[in-house]
Amino acid sequence: MDPFLSINLEMLGNKHRQDPRQTPHRPSGRLSLWERKKRSRYWLGLVGIVFGGVLFYSTALWLSMTVYPLPSALLESDYSTLYLDSQNRLLRISLSTSEKYRIRLSLNEISDNVKHGFLAYEDKHFYHHPGVNPYALLRSALCNVRHGRVVMGGSTLTMQIAKMMEPKRRTFRSKMVEVFRALQLESRYSKDELFALYLNLIPMGGNIEGVGAASYLYFGKPARELSPGESALLIALPGSPNRYRPDLHPEGAQRRKAHILQQISPALNLPLSAVQENARRPIPTHRFINPYDAPHWVRRVSHMGNPFVKHLTMSRRIQSLAESQLRKTVNALSPEGSFNGAVIVVDNASMNVLAYVGSPDFNDQVHGGQLNGAAIERSPGSLLKPFLYGLGIEKGVITPRKLVYDIERNYDGYQPANFEKKYLGPVPAEEALARSLNVPAVNLEYELGVDGLEAFIRKARLFDKERAKRSSGLSLVLGAYPLSLEELVTLYSALPNQGRLRRLVFFEDQGQDPNSGISLLRPETCFIVSDMLTKLERPDLPQSWEFTASRGKLAFKTGTSFGLRDAWSIGYTRRYTVGVWLGNVNAKGSSALIGIKAAAPLLLSILNDLSRYDDAWLPRAPGVREREVCALSGEPLGPYCTHKRTDYFIPGVSAQATCSVHQQIQVRKKDGLQVCRLCMSGPRKAYVEKTIEIWPPDIAAFFRSRGKLETIPPAHNPSCPGLLSDKDKALRLRSPLPGGFYTLTDALSHEAQRIPLMVQGRHGESTVFWYVDDQLVGEGPPDRVFYVKPIPGRHRVSVMDIRGHFDTAEFNVRRMF
Repeated sequence: MDPFLSINLEMLGNKHRQDPRQTPHRPSGRLSLWERKKRSRYWLGLVGIVFGGVLFYSTALWLSMTVYPLPSALLESDYSTLYLDSQNRLLRISLSTSEKYRIRLSLNEISDNVKHGFLAYEDKHFYHHPGVNPYALLRSALCNVRHGRVVMGGSTLTMQIAKMMEPKRRTFRSKMVEVFRALQLESRYSKDELFALYLNLIPMGGNIEGVGAASYLYFGKPARELSPGESALLIALPGSPNRYRPDLHPEGAQRRKAHILQQISPALNLPLSAVQENARRPIPTHRFINPYDAPHWVRRVSHMGNPFVKHLTMSRRIQSLAESQLRKTVNALSPEGSFNGAVIVVDNASMNVLAYVGSPDFNDQVHGGQLNGAAIERSPGSLLKPFLYGLGIEKGVITPRKLVYDIERNYDGYQPANFEKKYLGPVPAEEALARSLNVPAVNLEYELGVDGLEAFIRKARLFDKERAKRSSGLSLVLGAYPLSLEELVTLYSALPNQGRLRRLVFFEDQGQDPNSGISLLRPETCFIVSDMLTKLERPDLPQSWEFTASRGKLAFKTGTSFGLRDAWSIGYTRRYTVGVWLGNVNAKGSSALIGIKAAAPLLLSILNDLSRYDDAWLPRAPGVREREVCALSGEPLGPYCTHKRTDYFIPGVSAQATCSVHQQIQVRKKDGLQVCRLCMSGPRKAYVEKTIEIWPPDIAAFFRSRGKLETIPPAHNPSCPGLLSDKDKALRLRSPLPGGFYTLTDALSHEAQRIPLMVQGRHGESTVFWYVDDQLVGEGPPDRVFYVKPIPGRHRVSVMDIRGHFDTAEFNVRRMF
């Protein structure tokens, strides 16, 4: 080495070497504090840099989402609707708004074979990258440059979602957009949500997208049941959907499946034997037909519940039973001009709809098979009568055995008539309901007044102004208020549910509290009405059903609308409520449409099948009691009743007055005349006590018109000082005059020309009854004046008291021209 260079290097080293004696002394404590401050500054700076980066990244993403928001309609709403029965079997897959079969499923509804297989084949690091895998992008770029063409994509699952969301040509710019959208997607959705989106959107050939739709349409099963081999085929499809479609190219699809299966087997933990077995299994060579089961039900709920997956409460067995029985019944009725019908079956405990059939043939274009007969509002005929009788029970007006009167009546011009145009006179309430007599029902509605059926329908929330326009007072009980089969089944299901009205449940995930809903009737009332409805004569085994092992106890009611346009029957057991409607959707009548003859057999065939060998009946409500009543009047036993029977009643609600029909009178032996304490004279042995039937005047008139004179009590002693001075009559008409003429003129209003009804009566008599042309027009005390509207023609007026005394006169009304 050069001596000069050596000296200079030594001097340079000495220059930078410090003398230990010149180094300032620094206490160890202050040195530690200094080092801590230095480290703190370092970590604070590092945190600030990271926080700033995150803030910058978040702000940039927020701005990008604001300026270029995600087109998320496809991701969140453009899906098919999947309809499943209660056993998760497919009923229908509807097309999405973009005409695709695309089912929205969550990850837990998809087989692990599918999930692990897709991750292993498409994106192993999906759960670890931020939406973009730089290594994969670089690797694919180098590979594509080396081959001179695109042979590798390098896209992550998130980037593929972005591509499906906004399809574009494969260019560098498109790839950058995918990267940008992938970052946006990662900031908005979780990894599991993104993976589910990917599995729901990937193309599977034709208009099938996503593993959910592909699983049903290629394999006929839900995605959670896919095997490793089936999963491998679905994994193969997105790479070239039309090339590997099993229904178009089965051989190529089979080979591709085997190749994919080998690649994903480690991720699925499949041994070689399982790989080989799955590879050998044949693939489907055609698409499964998309079913359209229970079409009216599917249409009915299409705008209800979950928009993507609808689990219906349907029981396949009961639905098939209802469909086959309805089809059989309508086929038998079609020669007589009845072509439509509907059936609904409900589980009473849960209110789940188990069957819903809107027509016997959905594809019948000629007779409107696609119209839903279960939702059409039609006249229900007599189907509201059980609820009317229930209201009468709750108001203490009737009990099952109490007499109601089936006679001709006139309610201000409205004259109800029975279906058979006959009148039975006094009948027990339960028989009147069983025989569906119209007149007693209308009279009960008249007696209930504001507490009648209209108030009941309002309480049930079935009342609306449009339908109310078609209602006409008392005719409401005979079917003037239109209702649908859905509404009627809902109403009837309240009877086995102790009077609680609850809505129908169509979906498995929409259960309801048994204590929810509206309390329409008391539990005691429901039990009594249900017992009354079991008395109806069954057309399947009218005399001996209770002795047949395969016939369970049930309650049912039929209805026939005016003009024979609709035949109804609704019935229930402890467990089920079933409703049947038969008719034509164009409201054309048919002589076959009579409820008891057409609809009841169909109802009973379904209920018999459902309740076969099950005779469990409704439990008696705690408030229901039994009492002895007169066998004739159905009222509590009086001192003069000779025959008795038991009857249900509700203590504190049902009327307690004893029998009013059987009364004891004093009869003079020598002439058989009735006497009272005012006209009895002489020895006691000259008179005899006699128990007779004292009927209301209108019933007495009914008996007289049918020749039953024995029901009229003996005439009262004409010498009785309690009678009027006119000894010939206990009642005498004062107006109208016998043979009188009344003239109508247009110069006066009808109100001003009414005819007064006046009578002279027995002292102390409390009630008289007025009839015009044998129609009851009023009742009240003898001194009350009634008025009737004059109608041209010849008329007869009668007045009667409760003891059968009466007077009658004829008069004429003519019009002045």
